[in-house]
Amino acid sequence: MAVVEFDSTATVTQGFTSNPALLITAINAAASSGFTNWEDSLLDARGLFPNRASNPDLIIFASDGNPTASNTGGGNDTGQPNAHLDATVNEANAAKASGIRILTIGIGADLTVTNLHKISSEDATFTTGFDTLAQVLAGIASSSCGGTVTVQKVIDTDGNIGTTADQTTTCPIVTDWAFAAATNEAGDTVAPPNNTSDSSRIAGPFQVTPDADNNAVLTITETLKMGFSFISMLCVRQDGPDDGTAPDAVTVTPVTNGGTITVQPSTSSAAASTTNRQPRRHPHRWQQLRLQLTRRRQPLRPRQQLSRRRQLLQLRPPQPRRQRLPLSRRRRRQRI
Repeated sequence: MAVVEFDSTATVTQGFTSNPALLITAINAAASSGFTNWEDSLLDARGLFPNRASNPDLIIFASDGNPTASNTGGGNDTGQPNAHLDATVNEANAAKASGIRILTIGIGADLTVTNLHKISSEDATFTTGFDTLAQVLAGIASSSCGGTVTVQKVIDTDGNIGTTADQTTTCPIVTDWAFAAATNEAGDTVAPPNNTSDSSRIAGPFQVTPDADNNAVLTITETLKMGFSFISMLCVRQDGPDDGTAPDAVTVTPVTNGGTITVQPSTSSAAASTTNRQPRRHPHRWQQLRLQLTRRRQPLRPRQQLSRRRQLLQLRPPQPRRQRLPLSRRRRRQRI
Protein backbone atom coordinates (compact mmCIF):
# COMPACT_ATOMS: atom_id res chain seq x y z
CA MET A 1 0.00 0.00 0.00
CA ALA A 2 1.14 3.58 -0.70
CA VAL A 3 -0.09 7.05 0.30
CA VAL A 4 -0.53 10.17 -1.89
CA GLU A 5 -1.46 13.48 -0.21
CA PHE A 6 -2.91 16.36 -2.23
CA ASP A 7 -4.28 19.88 -2.00
CA SER A 8 -3.14 22.43 -4.64
CA THR A 9 -0.58 19.83 -5.72
CA ALA A 10 -0.03 16.17 -4.89
CA THR A 11 2.89 14.42 -3.14
CA VAL A 12 3.73 10.75 -2.64
CA THR A 13 4.26 10.70 1.14
CA GLN A 14 4.81 6.94 1.33
CA GLY A 15 5.70 4.49 -1.42
CA PHE A 16 4.46 0.93 -1.49
CA THR A 17 5.12 -0.90 1.77
CA SER A 18 3.65 -3.68 3.89
CA ASN A 19 4.68 -1.92 7.12
CA PRO A 20 1.51 -0.58 8.84
CA ALA A 21 3.52 1.80 11.06
CA LEU A 22 4.92 3.65 8.04
CA LEU A 23 1.47 3.94 6.47
CA ILE A 24 -0.09 5.28 9.67
CA THR A 25 2.68 7.85 10.04
CA ALA A 26 2.14 9.09 6.47
CA ILE A 27 -1.63 9.34 6.93
CA ASN A 28 -1.40 11.16 10.27
CA ALA A 29 1.10 13.66 8.83
CA ALA A 30 -1.32 14.84 6.13
CA ALA A 31 -2.10 18.59 6.24
CA SER A 32 -4.75 20.33 4.14
CA SER A 33 -4.45 23.83 2.67
CA GLY A 34 -4.98 25.66 -0.61
CA PHE A 35 -7.08 24.33 -3.48
CA THR A 36 -8.01 20.75 -4.45
CA ASN A 37 -6.12 19.16 -7.36
CA TRP A 38 -7.75 15.83 -8.20
CA GLU A 39 -5.84 15.48 -11.47
CA ASP A 40 -2.38 15.67 -9.86
CA SER A 41 -3.33 13.15 -7.16
CA LEU A 42 -4.38 10.56 -9.74
CA LEU A 43 -1.29 11.32 -11.82
CA ASP A 44 1.03 10.63 -8.86
CA ALA A 45 -0.93 7.52 -7.90
CA ARG A 46 -0.79 6.16 -11.45
CA GLY A 47 2.97 6.68 -11.46
CA LEU A 48 3.35 4.19 -8.60
CA PHE A 49 2.15 1.31 -10.79
CA PRO A 50 2.83 -1.40 -11.74
CA ASN A 51 3.79 -2.67 -8.30
CA ARG A 52 3.24 -6.44 -8.03
CA ALA A 53 2.36 -8.38 -11.16
CA SER A 54 0.45 -11.03 -9.18
CA ASN A 55 -1.87 -8.45 -7.54
CA PRO A 56 -4.48 -6.18 -9.15
CA ASP A 57 -3.77 -2.44 -9.28
CA LEU A 58 -6.20 -0.32 -7.26
CA ILE A 59 -6.52 3.39 -6.40
CA ILE A 60 -8.78 4.39 -3.50
CA PHE A 61 -9.42 8.10 -4.02
CA ALA A 62 -10.81 10.09 -1.07
CA SER A 63 -11.63 13.81 -1.01
CA ASP A 64 -13.72 16.22 1.06
CA GLY A 65 -14.02 18.79 -1.72
CA ASN A 66 -14.61 19.21 -5.45
CA PRO A 67 -11.73 19.82 -7.89
CA THR A 68 -10.76 23.49 -7.91
CA ALA A 69 -7.25 23.17 -9.41
CA SER A 70 -5.43 20.99 -11.94
CA ASN A 71 -2.24 20.70 -13.95
CA THR A 72 -3.87 21.17 -17.36
CA GLY A 73 -7.21 22.87 -16.68
CA GLY A 74 -6.07 26.44 -16.32
CA GLY A 75 -6.42 28.72 -13.31
CA ASN A 76 -8.08 27.90 -10.03
CA ASP A 77 -11.88 27.74 -10.22
CA THR A 78 -14.33 26.93 -7.43
CA GLY A 79 -17.35 26.73 -9.73
CA GLN A 80 -18.76 23.30 -10.53
CA PRO A 81 -18.49 21.65 -12.95
CA ASN A 82 -15.32 23.19 -14.36
CA ALA A 83 -12.31 22.48 -16.56
CA HIS A 84 -10.47 20.93 -13.64
CA LEU A 85 -13.03 18.12 -13.51
CA ASP A 86 -12.49 17.44 -17.21
CA ALA A 87 -8.73 17.24 -16.63
CA THR A 88 -9.33 14.81 -13.78
CA VAL A 89 -11.58 12.64 -15.95
CA ASN A 90 -8.86 12.45 -18.62
CA GLU A 91 -6.29 11.34 -16.05
CA ALA A 92 -8.73 8.81 -14.56
CA ASN A 93 -9.36 7.35 -18.02
CA ALA A 94 -5.59 7.03 -18.57
CA ALA A 95 -5.30 5.09 -15.28
CA LYS A 96 -8.17 2.79 -16.23
CA ALA A 97 -6.67 2.19 -19.66
CA SER A 98 -3.51 0.90 -17.98
CA GLY A 99 -5.52 -1.61 -15.96
CA ILE A 100 -5.94 0.34 -12.70
CA ARG A 101 -9.28 0.18 -10.91
CA ILE A 102 -10.47 3.36 -9.13
CA LEU A 103 -12.74 3.47 -6.07
CA THR A 104 -13.86 6.87 -4.79
CA ILE A 105 -14.88 8.13 -1.34
CA GLY A 106 -16.71 11.41 -0.79
CA ILE A 107 -16.20 12.82 2.71
CA GLY A 108 -18.65 15.34 4.15
CA ALA A 109 -21.36 17.45 2.58
CA ASP A 110 -19.19 19.93 0.62
CA LEU A 111 -18.66 17.61 -2.33
CA THR A 112 -20.70 16.76 -5.43
CA VAL A 113 -21.05 12.97 -5.57
CA THR A 114 -21.70 12.94 -9.33
CA ASN A 115 -18.18 14.32 -9.84
CA LEU A 116 -16.83 11.13 -8.22
CA HIS A 117 -19.02 9.02 -10.52
CA LYS A 118 -17.25 10.53 -13.51
CA ILE A 119 -13.81 9.27 -12.44
CA SER A 120 -15.01 5.84 -11.25
CA SER A 121 -18.65 4.68 -11.35
CA GLU A 122 -21.77 4.79 -9.21
CA ASP A 123 -21.22 1.28 -7.83
CA ALA A 124 -17.61 2.18 -6.93
CA THR A 125 -18.41 5.38 -5.00
CA PHE A 126 -18.84 5.62 -1.23
CA THR A 127 -19.92 8.56 0.94
CA THR A 128 -19.12 9.07 4.59
CA GLY A 129 -18.16 11.53 7.28
CA PHE A 130 -14.81 11.77 8.98
CA ASP A 131 -16.27 10.00 12.02
CA THR A 132 -17.07 6.83 10.02
CA LEU A 133 -14.24 7.00 7.47
CA ALA A 134 -12.22 4.26 9.17
CA GLN A 135 -15.12 1.80 9.00
CA VAL A 136 -15.73 2.58 5.32
CA LEU A 137 -12.06 2.07 4.49
CA ALA A 138 -12.03 -1.23 6.39
CA GLY A 139 -15.07 -2.41 4.46
CA ILE A 140 -13.52 -1.43 1.14
CA ALA A 141 -10.29 -3.21 2.04
CA SER A 142 -12.15 -6.38 2.97
CA SER A 143 -14.39 -6.44 -0.09
CA SER A 144 -11.64 -5.46 -2.54
CA CYS A 145 -8.74 -7.47 -1.21
CA GLY A 146 -10.66 -10.56 -0.14
CA GLY A 147 -9.56 -12.36 2.99
CA THR A 148 -7.01 -14.75 4.42
CA VAL A 149 -7.58 -18.17 5.95
CA THR A 150 -5.00 -19.96 8.09
CA VAL A 151 -5.26 -23.61 9.11
CA GLN A 152 -4.32 -24.87 12.57
CA LYS A 153 -3.63 -28.58 13.20
CA VAL A 154 -4.99 -30.46 16.24
CA ILE A 155 -4.47 -34.13 17.10
CA ASP A 156 -7.08 -35.75 19.36
CA THR A 157 -6.70 -39.04 21.23
CA ASP A 158 -10.24 -40.02 22.28
CA GLY A 159 -12.06 -38.72 19.18
CA ASN A 160 -14.12 -36.22 21.22
CA ILE A 161 -13.30 -32.60 20.29
CA GLY A 162 -15.24 -31.44 23.34
CA THR A 163 -12.50 -32.72 25.65
CA THR A 164 -9.26 -30.83 25.16
CA ALA A 165 -7.00 -32.37 27.81
CA ASP A 166 -6.07 -35.22 25.46
CA GLN A 167 -5.42 -32.96 22.44
CA THR A 168 -1.95 -32.25 21.05
CA THR A 169 -1.03 -28.98 19.35
CA THR A 170 2.77 -29.17 19.46
CA CYS A 171 5.31 -30.69 17.11
CA PRO A 172 6.33 -33.08 15.75
CA ILE A 173 2.94 -34.78 15.40
CA VAL A 174 1.22 -31.61 14.10
CA THR A 175 3.88 -30.73 11.50
CA ASP A 176 4.11 -31.63 7.80
CA TRP A 177 0.37 -32.00 7.23
CA ALA A 178 -0.48 -31.15 3.60
CA PHE A 179 -3.52 -28.94 2.85
CA ALA A 180 -5.14 -27.98 -0.44
CA ALA A 181 -7.36 -24.92 -0.99
CA ALA A 182 -9.66 -24.36 -3.95
CA THR A 183 -12.41 -21.89 -4.80
CA ASN A 184 -15.73 -23.25 -6.01
CA GLU A 185 -16.88 -20.32 -8.16
CA ALA A 186 -15.50 -18.93 -11.41
CA GLY A 187 -13.76 -15.60 -10.91
CA ASP A 188 -12.68 -16.30 -7.33
CA THR A 189 -9.02 -17.11 -6.72
CA VAL A 190 -6.90 -18.48 -3.88
CA ALA A 191 -3.12 -18.47 -3.45
CA PRO A 192 -1.26 -20.60 -2.75
CA PRO A 193 -3.33 -23.65 -3.72
CA ASN A 194 -1.28 -25.93 -1.45
CA ASN A 195 0.53 -25.49 1.86
CA THR A 196 2.00 -27.59 4.68
CA SER A 197 1.75 -27.08 8.43
CA ASP A 198 4.96 -25.84 10.04
CA SER A 199 6.45 -26.42 13.50
CA SER A 200 3.85 -24.06 14.98
CA ARG A 201 1.05 -26.24 13.47
CA ILE A 202 0.03 -23.46 11.04
CA ALA A 203 -0.59 -23.87 7.31
CA GLY A 204 -1.12 -20.81 5.13
CA PRO A 205 -2.26 -18.12 5.09
CA PHE A 206 -4.38 -18.76 2.01
CA GLN A 207 -5.15 -15.43 0.29
CA VAL A 208 -8.68 -15.42 -1.14
CA THR A 209 -9.76 -12.85 -3.74
CA PRO A 210 -13.49 -12.83 -4.57
CA ASP A 211 -15.06 -11.60 -7.78
CA ALA A 212 -17.54 -8.74 -8.07
CA ASP A 213 -20.05 -10.30 -5.65
CA ASN A 214 -17.47 -10.02 -2.81
CA ASN A 215 -18.09 -13.63 -1.76
CA ALA A 216 -15.75 -16.54 -2.33
CA VAL A 217 -16.61 -20.16 -1.52
CA LEU A 218 -13.45 -21.88 -0.35
CA THR A 219 -12.88 -25.60 0.20
CA ILE A 220 -9.94 -26.76 2.33
CA THR A 221 -8.96 -30.43 2.47
CA GLU A 222 -6.05 -32.28 4.04
CA THR A 223 -4.06 -35.36 3.07
CA LEU A 224 -4.45 -37.95 5.82
CA LYS A 225 -1.39 -39.59 7.24
CA MET A 226 -1.31 -43.36 7.71
CA GLY A 227 -3.39 -44.52 10.66
CA PHE A 228 -5.04 -41.15 11.35
CA SER A 229 -8.74 -40.42 10.83
CA PHE A 230 -10.41 -37.05 10.16
CA ILE A 231 -12.82 -35.80 12.83
CA SER A 232 -13.93 -32.27 11.88
CA MET A 233 -13.02 -28.77 10.76
CA LEU A 234 -14.05 -25.63 12.67
CA CYS A 235 -13.58 -22.01 11.60
CA VAL A 236 -13.69 -18.68 13.45
CA ARG A 237 -13.02 -15.07 12.49
CA GLN A 238 -9.69 -13.84 13.77
CA ASP A 239 -10.64 -10.16 13.66
CA GLY A 240 -13.90 -10.71 15.56
CA PRO A 241 -17.41 -9.49 14.67
CA ASP A 242 -18.30 -5.88 13.98
CA ASP A 243 -19.20 -5.24 17.63
CA GLY A 244 -15.59 -5.84 18.74
CA THR A 245 -16.31 -8.88 20.91
CA ALA A 246 -14.52 -12.24 20.82
CA PRO A 247 -14.13 -14.10 17.49
CA ASP A 248 -17.32 -15.74 16.26
CA ALA A 249 -17.89 -18.96 14.37
CA VAL A 250 -17.96 -19.29 10.59
CA THR A 251 -20.29 -21.91 9.12
CA VAL A 252 -18.40 -24.94 7.80
CA THR A 253 -19.98 -27.39 5.36
CA PRO A 254 -18.26 -30.78 5.86
CA VAL A 255 -16.55 -32.50 2.93
CA THR A 256 -14.26 -35.52 2.85
CA ASN A 257 -11.21 -34.72 5.01
CA GLY A 258 -12.07 -31.02 5.18
CA GLY A 259 -14.74 -28.37 4.89
CA THR A 260 -16.16 -25.50 2.82
CA ILE A 261 -16.52 -21.91 4.06
CA THR A 262 -17.64 -18.61 2.54
CA VAL A 263 -15.04 -15.83 2.62
CA GLN A 264 -16.53 -12.34 2.54
CA PRO A 265 -15.98 -8.91 4.16
CA SER A 266 -17.39 -10.21 7.47
CA THR A 267 -14.85 -13.06 7.51
CA SER A 268 -11.88 -11.21 6.07
CA SER A 269 -9.48 -13.00 8.39
CA ALA A 270 -10.39 -16.51 9.51
CA ALA A 271 -8.69 -19.42 11.24
CA ALA A 272 -9.74 -22.97 10.37
CA SER A 273 -8.87 -25.80 12.75
CA THR A 274 -8.77 -29.42 11.55
CA THR A 275 -8.82 -32.21 14.14
CA ASN A 276 -7.64 -35.77 13.55
CA ARG A 277 -7.81 -38.85 15.74
CA GLN A 278 -4.52 -40.48 16.60
CA PRO A 279 -4.09 -44.14 15.57
CA ARG A 280 -5.40 -46.58 18.20
CA ARG A 281 -3.04 -48.80 20.10
CA HIS A 282 -3.81 -52.32 21.44
CA PRO A 283 -1.81 -52.87 24.66
CA HIS A 284 -3.94 -55.82 25.69
CA ARG A 285 -3.09 -57.71 22.49
CA TRP A 286 0.58 -56.97 23.00
CA GLN A 287 0.35 -58.29 26.54
CA GLN A 288 -1.26 -61.48 25.26
CA LEU A 289 1.48 -61.94 22.73
CA ARG A 290 4.16 -61.43 25.37
CA LEU A 291 2.44 -63.99 27.59
CA GLN A 292 2.42 -66.52 24.77
CA LEU A 293 6.10 -65.95 24.07
CA THR A 294 6.92 -66.30 27.77
CA ARG A 295 5.04 -69.59 27.98
CA ARG A 296 6.95 -70.97 25.02
CA ARG A 297 10.26 -70.14 26.62
CA GLN A 298 9.49 -72.02 29.87
CA PRO A 299 11.03 -75.57 30.08
CA LEU A 300 8.67 -78.52 30.10
CA ARG A 301 8.08 -80.33 33.36
CA PRO A 302 8.87 -84.12 33.58
CA ARG A 303 5.24 -85.09 33.30
CA GLN A 304 4.84 -82.71 30.35
CA GLN A 305 7.95 -84.21 28.73
CA LEU A 306 6.49 -87.73 29.09
CA SER A 307 3.22 -86.57 27.59
CA ARG A 308 5.13 -84.99 24.76
CA ARG A 309 7.04 -88.22 24.03
CA ARG A 310 3.79 -90.18 23.95
CA GLN A 311 2.35 -87.69 21.49
CA LEU A 312 5.38 -88.07 19.25
CA LEU A 313 5.16 -91.89 19.44
CA GLN A 314 1.52 -91.73 18.48
CA LEU A 315 2.38 -89.55 15.51
CA ARG A 316 5.12 -91.92 14.25
CA PRO A 317 3.92 -94.58 11.80
CA PRO A 318 4.04 -98.18 13.16
CA GLN A 319 7.33 -100.02 12.38
CA PRO A 320 7.29 -103.71 11.30
CA ARG A 321 8.63 -105.97 14.04
CA ARG A 322 11.93 -107.71 13.18
CA GLN A 323 11.78 -111.53 13.41
CA ARG A 324 14.50 -113.19 15.46
CA LEU A 325 16.18 -116.28 13.80
CA PRO A 326 16.57 -119.57 15.71
CA LEU A 327 19.90 -120.13 17.42
CA SER A 328 20.98 -122.90 15.02
CA ARG A 329 20.42 -120.71 12.00
CA ARG A 330 22.29 -117.82 13.60
CA ARG A 331 25.35 -120.02 14.26
CA ARG A 332 25.26 -121.38 10.77
CA ARG A 333 25.25 -117.82 9.35
CA GLN A 334 28.24 -116.94 11.53
CA ARG A 335 30.22 -119.89 10.19
CA ILE A 336 29.60 -118.82 6.67
